[in-house]
Amino acid sequence: MSETKNPLSYPEKAAQEVLLELVRAGSISSAKSATLAFTDLLNHYRSELNRIKKENKVQ
Repeated sequence: MSETKNPLSYPEKAAQEVLLELVRAGSISSAKSATLAFTDLLNHYRSELNRIKKENKVQ
């Protein structure tokens, strides 16, 4: 893995890095699976960022 990025600051880059590791590990073998995994990861990181922002506003 190359230089690790904070998934909350760089969700696209972090999702790409995780996806590459999944492909290298043999967990993903088709373009469709890669696309779905990337979208799921990106959505997860973005939703976590939104959740943290909301929590910080409440405090």
